[in-house]
Amino acid sequence: MHMLIQFINRVEELKFLESLYKEEGCIFIPIYGRRRVGKTELIKVFIKDKPHVYFLADSGNEAEQLKRISYITGQFFNDASLLSGLYFRNWNDFFTYLGNKEFKKKFVLVIDEFPYLVYSNKGISSIFQLALDEVLKHKNIFLILCGSSIGMMEKEVLFYKAPLYGRRSGQLKLEPLKFGNINGFLPKYDIKNEIIAYSILGGIPAYLTKFSDDIDIFVNISEKFFDKNSVLYSEAEILLKEELREPNLYFSILKALSFGKNKLSEIANEIDEPRTSLPRYLLTLENLGFIKKAVSIDEKHLHKSRKGIYKISDNYLSFWFRFIYPNKSYIEEGKTEFVLQNVKKYLPSYVSFVFEDICKEFIKQTTNFVKVGSWWHKDNEIDIVAIDEDKKEILFVECQWKEETMQIDIVKNLKEKSELVNWNNKNRKERFALFSKSGFSKKCLDYCKENNIKTFDLKGMKKYLMNGSFKWK
Repeated sequence: MHMLIQFINRVEELKFLESLYKEEGCIFIPIYGRRRVGKTELIKVFIKDKPHVYFLADSGNEAEQLKRISYITGQFFNDASLLSGLYFRNWNDFFTYLGNKEFKKKFVLVIDEFPYLVYSNKGISSIFQLALDEVLKHKNIFLILCGSSIGMMEKEVLFYKAPLYGRRSGQLKLEPLKFGNINGFLPKYDIKNEIIAYSILGGIPAYLTKFSDDIDIFVNISEKFFDKNSVLYSEAEILLKEELREPNLYFSILKALSFGKNKLSEIANEIDEPRTSLPRYLLTLENLGFIKKAVSIDEKHLHKSRKGIYKISDNYLSFWFRFIYPNKSYIEEGKTEFVLQNVKKYLPSYVSFVFEDICKEFIKQTTNFVKVGSWWHKDNEIDIVAIDEDKKEILFVECQWKEETMQIDIVKNLKEKSELVNWNNKNRKERFALFSKSGFSKKCLDYCKENNIKTFDLKGMKKYLMNGSFKWK
């Protein structure tokens, strides 16, 4: 069941790999992405019916790695000498061995967790480069180097100074799944619980399979986050320590962000660090995909803007730093009920911000707007503003994650704020939409109908998401 679930929305990635496989000659493709995003499962599905050697590198020394790949290679080629204990003394011997083979059907060689080979031999990338240039160049081989350490994969394989730069036939960065795919993991949950689960786990398949849709969200949290031996309790620390040399400061930055300290000055004050020292740390987190910098949609230059704010881009990390990291002492001491009450108290506010992101995704999927963001100026802000440059259309959106219905004053206030947005003011077509967890008051619905304003409650959102590419106007 999980094998099928893990491949929701991986159709394009498989198509890409299959198209490369049909090409003649030697193919080299790096596949990378954060831990547990589904890279290995994708590869296993791809190589299932193809001649292949799959090797998972580990933290052993080079000799141990060579012994293991020798035996695995011996199994594929039914080589008695390799199966009896003879092994390649170095990687050049391994590639020479492959170079002496003839492959009628394209042979796939997978080195999973390639960064471990780098740790055991700093010159391994140059060895693989030489093999591609001299030994495998004219062979019918498909080489996959896969890794979870994004920084290491970029340094050793993707950056222009890397030995393997320029040799690849393509590259594949596997991203977390979008909210629209969550139903495949938790089919018994309604859309409200899907949104809450997504706000906690994000789009990482391995995390999503840890929750059960047979039990309540808060029971899942208790069982999967408060158990000191569980993956979700410790994963954040492992993930960050794997990528970062100075994890302590990064942890402080991420904690500040999880509590809504989004501006550079706010982060600096919160963690008591000089404002000028933070940009390089924030840039590292941004490059690793852990945070994102956002500017008001009417800003023209993202990276030059001084008005930018920072947000944790991964829901699991955001939840962990908001509710688990500050409460580790209580969890370790067994005072989990206290922590759970804290989660119950503040979770609705936390989910409201994720709900905005889900609504942005919804707009991208169900409309023709390409540029979708938020707008703010001084004390005014609009949750979502979407722009169509070609048609000179602009969409203003309010999102509400509350127990009560949305009232008419919300939409009237949205219309007032829309006049402050400086974009094609004299020549634009304005559209409005509202998203509400708990629906809308009758007055609000009547006003929206009179003014052609689109309204979505959770059931309405679900209907459009289930219809796939269905568009609303």
